[in-house]
Amino acid sequence: MEKITIQNGKVLKLANVLIKKLYSITLLELDEAINQMMQFIDVTGIQTCGPLITHVKGTYVTASGEVSVDYDIMIQTIGLTHIAGYDVKETYKTGKCLYTHFDGVVDDFHFAQNKLALYAWENEILTTGEEYIVYIENDGFHLIADIFRPVR
Repeated sequence: MEKITIQNGKVLKLANVLIKKLYSITLLELDEAINQMMQFIDVTGIQTCGPLITHVKGTYVTASGEVSVDYDIMIQTIGLTHIAGYDVKETYKTGKCLYTHFDGVVDDFHFAQNKLALYAWENEILTTGEEYIVYIENDGFHLIADIFRPVR
Protein backbone atom coordinates (compact mmCIF):
# COMPACT_ATOMS: atom_id res chain seq x y z
CA MET A 1 0.00 0.00 0.00
CA GLU A 2 1.22 3.46 -0.87
CA LYS A 3 1.92 5.76 2.06
CA ILE A 4 1.52 8.89 -0.03
CA THR A 5 -1.14 9.03 -2.74
CA ILE A 6 -1.60 11.89 -5.18
CA GLN A 7 -4.87 13.29 -6.49
CA ASN A 8 -5.19 15.69 -9.41
CA GLY A 9 -7.86 18.36 -9.70
CA LYS A 10 -8.50 19.10 -6.01
CA VAL A 11 -9.44 22.67 -5.05
CA LEU A 12 -8.73 24.37 -1.74
CA LYS A 13 -11.77 26.39 -0.62
CA LEU A 14 -11.67 28.65 2.45
CA ALA A 15 -14.10 31.11 4.04
CA ASN A 16 -13.51 34.27 6.11
CA VAL A 17 -9.75 34.05 5.74
CA LEU A 18 -7.33 36.25 7.69
CA ILE A 19 -4.13 36.60 5.64
CA LYS A 20 -0.74 37.98 6.64
CA LYS A 21 1.36 38.64 3.53
CA LEU A 22 5.12 38.38 3.96
CA TYR A 23 7.50 39.41 1.19
CA SER A 24 11.20 38.58 0.96
CA ILE A 25 11.28 37.04 4.42
CA THR A 26 14.18 34.78 5.36
CA LEU A 27 13.50 31.28 6.54
CA LEU A 28 14.84 32.24 9.97
CA GLU A 29 12.29 35.06 10.23
CA LEU A 30 9.42 32.86 9.06
CA ASP A 31 8.85 30.92 12.30
CA GLU A 32 8.89 34.17 14.26
CA ALA A 33 6.30 35.72 11.91
CA ILE A 34 4.01 32.71 12.29
CA ASN A 35 4.35 32.83 16.09
CA GLN A 36 3.64 36.58 16.10
CA MET A 37 0.45 36.08 14.07
CA MET A 38 -0.77 33.28 16.33
CA GLN A 39 -0.04 35.39 19.43
CA PHE A 40 -1.87 38.34 17.85
CA ILE A 41 -4.91 36.11 17.28
CA ASP A 42 -4.80 34.90 20.90
CA VAL A 43 -4.36 38.39 22.39
CA THR A 44 -7.09 40.02 20.30
CA GLY A 45 -9.53 37.15 20.86
CA ILE A 46 -10.17 36.56 17.18
CA GLN A 47 -12.31 33.44 16.83
CA THR A 48 -10.82 30.96 14.39
CA CYS A 49 -12.11 27.78 12.83
CA GLY A 50 -9.79 25.36 11.18
CA PRO A 51 -6.04 24.99 11.09
CA LEU A 52 -3.16 27.24 10.07
CA ILE A 53 -2.55 27.38 6.32
CA THR A 54 0.63 28.55 4.64
CA HIS A 55 1.03 29.61 1.02
CA VAL A 56 4.53 29.69 -0.45
CA LYS A 57 4.45 31.95 -3.50
CA GLY A 58 8.11 32.06 -4.41
CA THR A 59 11.60 31.33 -3.17
CA TYR A 60 14.62 33.49 -3.99
CA VAL A 61 18.32 33.61 -3.24
CA THR A 62 19.49 37.10 -2.27
CA ALA A 63 22.76 38.68 -3.40
CA SER A 64 24.24 37.73 -0.01
CA GLY A 65 23.27 34.08 -0.56
CA GLU A 66 20.35 34.01 1.89
CA VAL A 67 17.17 32.21 0.92
CA SER A 68 14.05 34.36 1.15
CA VAL A 69 10.43 33.59 0.40
CA ASP A 70 7.18 35.33 -0.46
CA TYR A 71 4.71 33.77 1.92
CA ASP A 72 1.14 34.08 3.11
CA ILE A 73 0.02 32.87 6.53
CA MET A 74 -3.71 32.20 6.60
CA ILE A 75 -6.38 31.07 9.04
CA GLN A 76 -10.15 30.89 8.76
CA THR A 77 -12.07 33.09 11.18
CA ILE A 78 -15.61 33.55 12.39
CA GLY A 79 -17.24 36.81 11.35
CA LEU A 80 -14.10 38.86 10.76
CA THR A 81 -14.33 41.87 8.41
CA HIS A 82 -11.18 43.99 8.74
CA ILE A 83 -7.92 44.16 10.72
CA ALA A 84 -5.13 46.64 9.97
CA GLY A 85 -2.03 44.98 8.54
CA TYR A 86 -3.94 41.90 7.36
CA ASP A 87 -6.05 41.03 4.35
CA VAL A 88 -9.45 39.49 5.00
CA LYS A 89 -11.19 37.54 2.25
CA GLU A 90 -14.75 36.33 2.56
CA THR A 91 -13.96 33.47 0.18
CA TYR A 92 -10.63 32.12 -0.99
CA LYS A 93 -10.38 29.44 -3.64
CA THR A 94 -7.46 28.00 -5.55
CA GLY A 95 -7.61 26.65 -9.05
CA LYS A 96 -7.16 22.94 -9.64
CA CYS A 97 -4.28 21.45 -7.66
CA LEU A 98 -2.24 18.34 -7.18
CA TYR A 99 -3.04 17.14 -3.67
CA THR A 100 -1.71 14.76 -1.07
CA HIS A 101 -2.33 14.06 2.60
CA PHE A 102 0.63 13.48 4.92
CA ASP A 103 0.47 11.76 8.31
CA GLY A 104 3.88 11.00 9.78
CA VAL A 105 7.08 12.22 11.35
CA VAL A 106 7.90 15.89 10.63
CA ASP A 107 11.33 14.90 9.28
CA ASP A 108 9.64 12.81 6.56
CA PHE A 109 7.36 15.60 5.31
CA HIS A 110 9.71 16.40 2.43
CA PHE A 111 8.90 12.96 0.94
CA ALA A 112 5.30 14.08 0.37
CA GLN A 113 6.49 17.32 -1.24
CA ASN A 114 8.99 15.42 -3.40
CA LYS A 115 6.36 12.87 -4.44
CA LEU A 116 4.12 15.69 -5.66
CA ALA A 117 7.00 17.06 -7.73
CA LEU A 118 7.79 13.60 -9.13
CA TYR A 119 4.13 12.97 -9.96
CA ALA A 120 3.97 16.28 -11.84
CA TRP A 121 7.15 15.46 -13.75
CA GLU A 122 6.09 11.88 -14.61
CA ASN A 123 2.69 13.06 -15.84
CA GLU A 124 4.00 16.17 -17.62
CA ILE A 125 1.91 18.45 -15.41
CA LEU A 126 3.09 22.03 -15.07
CA THR A 127 2.61 23.56 -11.64
CA THR A 128 2.72 27.24 -10.74
CA GLY A 129 5.55 26.76 -8.24
CA GLU A 130 3.22 27.69 -5.39
CA GLU A 131 2.30 25.42 -2.51
CA TYR A 132 -0.42 25.50 0.14
CA ILE A 133 0.02 23.49 3.34
CA VAL A 134 -2.91 22.96 5.68
CA TYR A 135 -1.45 22.07 9.10
CA ILE A 136 -4.09 19.82 10.63
CA GLU A 137 -1.88 18.72 13.53
CA ASN A 138 1.73 19.54 14.35
CA ASP A 139 3.34 18.83 17.70
CA GLY A 140 6.93 19.28 16.49
CA PHE A 141 7.42 15.53 16.01
CA HIS A 142 4.24 14.22 14.38
CA LEU A 143 2.63 16.11 11.49
CA ILE A 144 -0.71 15.74 9.77
CA ALA A 145 -1.04 18.07 6.80
CA ASP A 146 -2.66 18.48 3.41
CA ILE A 147 -0.55 19.80 0.54
CA PHE A 148 -2.04 21.55 -2.50
CA ARG A 149 0.08 22.50 -5.54
CA PRO A 150 -1.76 24.58 -8.12
CA VAL A 151 -1.39 23.43 -11.72
CA ARG A 152 -1.24 25.63 -14.81
